[in-house]
Amino acid sequence: MDFENQHHYPWEDRVMRTYKESKVLENARYNPLLIQELDECISVHIDPEYQHKYLEWAGSSSRNCFSLLPWEIRVMIALCLPIKDVLSLVKSSKAFLPLLSDQTYWASVFDPGAECGFLFERSHLKRSPEIDWIAIYKKTMYTKDIFGMENRKRIWPLAKRIVKLLELHPPHENDDFFGDDHVRSDEIEDMAEAEEDEEDPGARRWKVAADIKSPTVINDEFEAGCRLLFDQTVTLPEDLVSIAFSVVADGYTEYLVGMRFISKDGSSIQLGYLNRHKELYYKVTSFQGFIVAMGSRGLHGLRILGTDGSISEWFGSPKDSPISERLMSVQSITKLEIGLDGYKIVYLKLGGVDQSDYDHQVAPWRESALWYPGVPAPNLFVNEASFIGEHPLTTSYQPLCYIDFGGPNGVYLRSLTEIRVFANIDILEIDFLYETNAAQPIQPQKLGAAQAFSSSASVQTFSIDGPGGEIIQHVEVIVIRTERNDAYSFERHGKLKSFKITTNRGRSVHFRPPRRSNDGTLSPLTPMAIEPGTTITGFYGSQAIITYHIDPGKFWD
Repeated sequence: MDFENQHHYPWEDRVMRTYKESKVLENARYNPLLIQELDECISVHIDPEYQHKYLEWAGSSSRNCFSLLPWEIRVMIALCLPIKDVLSLVKSSKAFLPLLSDQTYWASVFDPGAECGFLFERSHLKRSPEIDWIAIYKKTMYTKDIFGMENRKRIWPLAKRIVKLLELHPPHENDDFFGDDHVRSDEIEDMAEAEEDEEDPGARRWKVAADIKSPTVINDEFEAGCRLLFDQTVTLPEDLVSIAFSVVADGYTEYLVGMRFISKDGSSIQLGYLNRHKELYYKVTSFQGFIVAMGSRGLHGLRILGTDGSISEWFGSPKDSPISERLMSVQSITKLEIGLDGYKIVYLKLGGVDQSDYDHQVAPWRESALWYPGVPAPNLFVNEASFIGEHPLTTSYQPLCYIDFGGPNGVYLRSLTEIRVFANIDILEIDFLYETNAAQPIQPQKLGAAQAFSSSASVQTFSIDGPGGEIIQHVEVIVIRTERNDAYSFERHGKLKSFKITTNRGRSVHFRPPRRSNDGTLSPLTPMAIEPGTTITGFYGSQAIITYHIDPGKFWD
C-alpha cells in the first residue's frame, strides 16, 4: 500500500492500494532477517597485495582548508554525514579523497546506530586489517540484487520507531520511579479493557476522542483511525502542585501518551503511559479544563486552562491537527478519564462535571466542535442554524473545516476575483482566488480536499468583481438525505448536492455536478438563513473521509 500525502486534510489517512508489481512489493516478499547471500558477502578479506589508493592525499598540503585538519578529524566529519553526502564531498574536496579506500571509515558505517547499522551480522566480525569493509559495503548496500537486504533497508526505519515506543511504561510498571517520587495507586481505578459503549450526547460534551474504530473492524480493513484497548480513570489529588506530560514522537508528529499528577510530598498519580525520556512539567494547583489538539489516531497536544483564567503553552504539538475547546469547563474537575491504544491517548474526558441539566442541543458550536485549522476567532459570527450536517456532539470523529476567504475584518473581499468548484457526482472542493497583481498577493483558499482523487472531476468557475465591491449576499443549497439503515450518518443527516450563490449585484451561479441520466428529479433549492446586518466572509463544513463529501455550512462577520 502507498500512502497519499499531498491532497488531503492532515488527519485523513488515505491509502491508495497498489495492485501493480512494484519493486517495493517484490522486495517485501523476501525474509529480511535470514538472508543466505550475506554469508558470502561478509566473508571478504583484503588482498595482501592491495595498495591503498589516495592515501597520499591524507596529508595533502593543498590550499583546501580541510587539508589542514588531522586525518582523524576528517573521518569524524564524514561519519556525521550520510554516505551520499560523503561521496559528494569527496568529489568536491581532495582532502576527503582517501575515504574511498579508508577501511576504518567503511567499517564505522556498519556500527550500531550508524547509517548501515542494520547489517547486524557484522557483529560476528572483528575489526582487523584482514576484513575488506569496502567490498562488504559494495556487496550489501551498493548492489540491489539481494532482495532480503533491500527489504531490511525498507523496514529498518520503521523498526527503530517501534523500539522507542516499546520503551514506554504503563502505570503498573512504575513502582520504582526515578528520584524520591513514588507512584500512588490508591487513587487509580483499575485499567479496564475497553468495551464498545453508546454514549448519550450529554456525556460527549466533556469528551474529545480520536477516530476510534469499532472492534468489529478486521485488521485488513484497519487503514485509518485507531483502536481503543483500555480505559483508565483517576481521582485528582487535593494537594496537586504540578502535572508532568509524557510525549512521544511518531513519524512527523507528536502524541501525548500519559500524564502524572504530582502532590506536595512528591508522590504522583499516573494516567496512561510514561516516557522517561521526555516529560514536560507544568506547575498548577487547580485547573478547569483543556484546549486539545486531537488527530484521527490520537491526542497530539493540549493546553491547560487555570482557574485564574490563565492558559498554558502547548504540551505536545497542535501542528496540522483539529482543535477543540470542548473541555474548557467552568466547574471544578475532580476526575479524568482517558482511553488508550498500544502507546498513546485516544480520548480524554473530564470527570466530576455535573451533566444532569446539560442539553447538548444548545451547546455552542464554537466550543463543542473540532475545528481546523483552529477555533474561529470570537469576532466571527458562527451561524449555527445554517449548518445542515450533524451536530458535533452526535458525530464520531468529524472535524469542521473553515476558510475565512474574506480575511480579517473582510479586507480580502476587495481582492476576490473568482470562485472555482470541482465536482464529479458530488461537490468535491470549493476554491477562492484573488488578484494576482496585488503588492502582497493573497494565496488561494479552499474548502474540501478531494478533487485530486477524481480524474473525472469537472470544474465550474464564477468571476466576481471584488475590487469593484461585489460580494456574496445569498446562498441556497440542495441537500440529499438517505433513510437506509446501512447509510453512513452524514448521508442520513444531509449531503450537499449543489449550491447557488447570488451577489449584491443580482448575479448568480448554481454550482452543481454534471447531470446523469439516473438523477431523477432534484429537490428545490433551500435558502440558508443569514443573520441580519452581517456579511458573508467564510464557509465551514465537514468532509466525509470515506467518500470525500462536503457538508454545507457557513459563518459571517
